[in-house]
Amino acid sequence: MAAVRSPLPVVTASAPAVTLRLAVANDEASRELGLMCVTRLRPQHGMIFVFAENRDWEFWMKNTLVPLDMLWVDDNGEITTVAARVPASTRDTPDDAVARRRGRGRYVIELASGEASTDNLKVGTRLKLPPLHAQSP
Repeated sequence: MAAVRSPLPVVTASAPAVTLRLAVANDEASRELGLMCVTRLRPQHGMIFVFAENRDWEFWMKNTLVPLDMLWVDDNGEITTVAARVPASTRDTPDDAVARRRGRGRYVIELASGEASTDNLKVGTRLKLPPLHAQSP
């Protein structure tokens, strides 16, 4: 019998012009699964990936069925990198054709494609985040 996964906690992150509702991926299993196989994201909704330290993180978008905007955010809540309109992949996309994006931060936020521009989220924008911690293995 397969284990039933409980829903991820959801937090709010405030930007100057918008409030985001973000599912929290703060352990290895939830970060690895991420938004795989999700077919739709509502406006101002997404996921925040929480890491133990501020550093370079690369994301590989395998089985990510919707195009995304990705924001790398440092310890102080400042957006350091924006990867806009990252293409989706299908289950049949060859591994070498799956999008990869890299940035520096302690957090990575994934939103629907176009959301960063719509919400004026750009490098230098400061977000107000609740206290978030990566869980140890």
